Amino acid sequence: MYKCVTFVLPAASVLLLHAGAWADPAPEQEATVKDFFHYQRAGIDEAAINLYVEDAAEPVPEYLFGKFTEHLGRNIYNGMWAQVLRNPEMEPPSILKPPGRSPEQRENAVPSDVALYWTRYGEGEVTFSFDTDCISPPHSQKIEVSPEGMEKAGLSQRIFLPLHRVHDFDLELWMKGTSFERGVTITIQDASTGKELGAVRLPSPTPEWQAWRREIEVGDAPRGAPLDFIISFEDTGAIWLDHVTLFPKDNLDGFDPDVVRLLKESRLPLLRWPGGNFSSGYHWEDGIGPVERRRTLQNPAWPDTLEYNHVGTDEFIDFCRQVRCEPMICVNAGNGTPAEAARWVEYCNGDAQTEQGAIRAANGHPDPYGIVYWEIGNELYGDWQIGHCSADEYADRYRRFYDAIKAVDPRIKFVACGRDTAWNAPLIENDADILRSVSLHTLVGRNLNRNYSAKETFEALMAYTWRYNSLLRGLGAQMASKVDDPKIAITELQIFVFALNYPTNQTIAEALFYSGILHSSIRQGRLIEMITHSALVNHGGGLRKQREIVYANPVHWAHYLYANQPGRRPVRMDVRCAQFEVPQRNMSSVEGAPYLDPMGLLDETGQTLCVIVGNRHPERDLPASIVLHGFEPQGDVRVWQITSDTFTAANALDAPDRVRIAESTIPASGAQLTYRFPPHSLTALQFRR
Repeated sequence: MYKCVTFVLPAASVLLLHAGAWADPAPEQEATVKDFFHYQRAGIDEAAINLYVEDAAEPVPEYLFGKFTEHLGRNIYNGMWAQVLRNPEMEPPSILKPPGRSPEQRENAVPSDVALYWTRYGEGEVTFSFDTDCISPPHSQKIEVSPEGMEKAGLSQRIFLPLHRVHDFDLELWMKGTSFERGVTITIQDASTGKELGAVRLPSPTPEWQAWRREIEVGDAPRGAPLDFIISFEDTGAIWLDHVTLFPKDNLDGFDPDVVRLLKESRLPLLRWPGGNFSSGYHWEDGIGPVERRRTLQNPAWPDTLEYNHVGTDEFIDFCRQVRCEPMICVNAGNGTPAEAARWVEYCNGDAQTEQGAIRAANGHPDPYGIVYWEIGNELYGDWQIGHCSADEYADRYRRFYDAIKAVDPRIKFVACGRDTAWNAPLIENDADILRSVSLHTLVGRNLNRNYSAKETFEALMAYTWRYNSLLRGLGAQMASKVDDPKIAITELQIFVFALNYPTNQTIAEALFYSGILHSSIRQGRLIEMITHSALVNHGGGLRKQREIVYANPVHWAHYLYANQPGRRPVRMDVRCAQFEVPQRNMSSVEGAPYLDPMGLLDETGQTLCVIVGNRHPERDLPASIVLHGFEPQGDVRVWQITSDTFTAANALDAPDRVRIAESTIPASGAQLTYRFPPHSLTALQFRR
């Protein structure tokens, strides 16, 4: 165990987070941090990092390097999910209520009788409508063609395909029809030139619903070029269309192979799902059974988007197994019930003889999933949340969910919906006997970008990661007064600055922000049991997928760097370096934040030491003397470094590798090394005995 001495950070003012406020710990709540970490002020060019390797602590939890994914925007659909088409279930614009149409449709004035995200194709006397006679409820697209003036007609959708990776695609289309004799053609063409790149012809539809599955080979097109997917016919009569999907042939049980590959390479240990705000309105039974029979709904948390329910519990578990990470589920404690949550746990963890386990087995998954971590609700303190409540109400709600779930599987490790000391107080007072861990969401910077320069914003964000030590200590001390071996789970984390040319979650600043939060978490011993950084694809920092091309944000490489280094045992450090102050900037004032933020991690054999150093200076490289006590390295020092020309540097579709890990070696020179750390950089130095 760590030894403890009193180490009090300077007091800070109120921190705004989401729609509420974090209060600083009261003086009596100031706890201790571990005497492994000492910091002193030094001149700008006088930094020294002393590491006492023989004094190493127990390993930090492996789940500190986790991620979070949510049914939001293009995080799941057109993100980690490989299916290309939008609104494959042919639902009308009116399914989005309010406002009845997506912003995209309002802008383009798409008729209300044509499926959302689809457009009319061709000419002729054609009537479009929707019918409740369908495969995937609640609607199908009905198209009636008059014999008068008939030319080729149908539907089209603008799409992108990963032709840089694969040229064969799997089509599935459900249809029925009357009077059609000449069949239906599926065409993919270049949107700019109209050149046909691939086509397949289907037989005439029958009077009963029938699924048609074909492979389409698509020719070459410029990387990321817009294409048109067209369903057309040259016949008269009526046709009904539903559940039209298009998957790249190389999909991995429905998931994007590039997303799976990048996450496997980064050794992702834990993934939280399905939300986020989405979880507070998600009813898990909508997402099981045959995919084509699942109901499409308006997304309960993000009402300008659709939820197809194509990715449900079984798909999520399959994804985790492909990536080789542990799943974590956040249950609906908003408009859901304890009984519903208990059924979900039984579906996941019950054997095939239980009621819900039998349903899972019938869905093709006979073996229990054995999911250990379950979070009871998301941000229920906020008025933006479905089913939000008071702190006292949540304390009662937590117990009811706990009792119902525990009766199904007593092995589960629960995470309660936490916030600040005021919100957590009734939970700790009333539920200490069943409380083990509370969540913490750290989404900062929302009020910075409109009032401060990019540099001032960067400095405030970097200083906040140092102040975070005090916040975590206060929350941990409050829990420890009543709870044995308390834990904190940081289940959402990212920069919340949204402005061009500012340090956002897309930039290298997010990599440094994550590193700083991670180091502050490690300084608390084993109080912080997990971090599930936000988020996986196209939502915050992580991976990006544009025009079906996947690339990494800078913070992905920070995750990769930490999860792939061999050690998790922190070693004692004395650090002397320049420090900086940040006045209150709609967030918090901080004094004495060190520019250099090092952490030494030793592997279990004691043979490999990785020293990871963040340079939080926005402009200057900083030299530092690194002295290893009790560790004589041999051979070259391996170096992994994430850096860029500016702290707002980001990767993009046309520059996917602008910021990534650069690897090199430098000669070892005994137990002392002088290294110059570039500005706004993250560097890992690996020494071996």
